[in-house]
This record gives sequence, C-alpha cells and structure tokens, in this order.
Amino acid sequence: MRVNPTTLHAYSGTFIVERVGRRTLLAVGGSVIAATMALLALLLAVVPMGPALMPVALVLLCVNRVALTCTLQPLAATVPAEVQPLQVRSDTSSLTTGIRNGSSFVVTQFALPLLCAVEWGLFLIFAGCTAVGTVALFVLIPETRGLPLEEVHLAWANHWLWGRSQHMQQRKASSCIAPPAPAVDSSSAKQLAAQCDSKSCHVAVDVSGIQQGINYHEQANQQA
Repeated sequence: MRVNPTTLHAYSGTFIVERVGRRTLLAVGGSVIAATMALLALLLAVVPMGPALMPVALVLLCVNRVALTCTLQPLAATVPAEVQPLQVRSDTSSLTTGIRNGSSFVVTQFALPLLCAVEWGLFLIFAGCTAVGTVALFVLIPETRGLPLEEVHLAWANHWLWGRSQHMQQRKASSCIAPPAPAVDSSSAKQLAAQCDSKSCHVAVDVSGIQQGINYHEQANQQA
C-alpha cells in the first residue's frame, strides 16, 4: 500500500494544529517558507545555474513544501471554519476553498512568465509576500487553541482590533434603542385615568347615537 507524503503531512499538521496553536504554526510555517524562498533567490543570484546547484535547490523546495503542508494548509481549513457561525459555515468553507484554489491557479499561470522575466527575482517576490502575509495574519488572528467552537467568538471579542469593532457596533445598536418611558406618579395616573374614562363615555354616547339613527331608518323603511 502506497502512502502519499502530502496526505501524511496534512494529517500530521491537523494533529498538531490543536497541540501547538494557530499563531505558532503560522509563525513557524511562514518563516520557513519565506526563508527557503529567500535562500533560493540568493543562490540563483550568486551561483550560476548548473548541476552543483540542483541538489541544494531541491532540498530547499522540499523543505518549503513540507512546511507548507504541515502548517499553512491545515490552518487554511481550520481558521475559516472557526470564524464563521454554524448557519453559514458550510457555504463559507466552500467559498474559502474556491478562493484558495483560484489563487493557486493564478499563481501557477503567472509563475513561469515571471520566472522568464525576472529569473531569481520571482522567488524573492514569493518570500516578500509570504513574510508580509505572515506578519499581518499573526497580528490579526487571535489564538483559539483549546477553545470549543461555542467559545471561539470570545477570543475574537477580546482581540485588540476585532473586539473594539464589536464594542462600537454594540454601542451603535444600544443608541438606536428607544429610551424608557418616564415614571408617572399617582396623581398624574389618576388624571390620565379620568381623561380616559371621559373619552370612553363620549365614545359610548356617539356610538349609541349612531345606533339610534340606524334603528330609526330601519323603522321608517319598514313603515314605507
């Protein structure tokens, strides 16, 4: 039975994502990927392409692939599923998978033309994008290790940025609520009750007058 190394790395990454933590895996994986890409660009810039460079380049690419499979790929499936509520989790998971596959397709289509145009600069671009993305995600994503799905929103509510936005939304929502009715003392309550009784009496008199008019017309029609 043949075991796919990519599948093995994915299972191992899924196992350690809860043991190590999301932000730790993100920092380690992003650092390793950015470092391998930068080293590969440096080697291609300094050493001319030849048989002596191929083993080193192959080792760097293998390390890059292992780091990607064990760290960022499990996080790409875990973090979006934790963020979204249960009602839309399946839809958003499908959306994130489609965006990830579409991004991979775009990178694949433009990688070869860029390699021909800028040569070793392509790997330097990959290293820079990975470094910037790793720092941004490390700052913006809270740590949810050990939390059940029902309590993940608490980690986002306590975040320095997302918690502030949630507090602002709650403050706006509370400002839109109508203020409570003012308290009424006993004397005012009696006056209101008296006014309501008088109005109801007037309404009753008006209704009785209308009813008498209807009866008068009915009697006149019967006599005719």
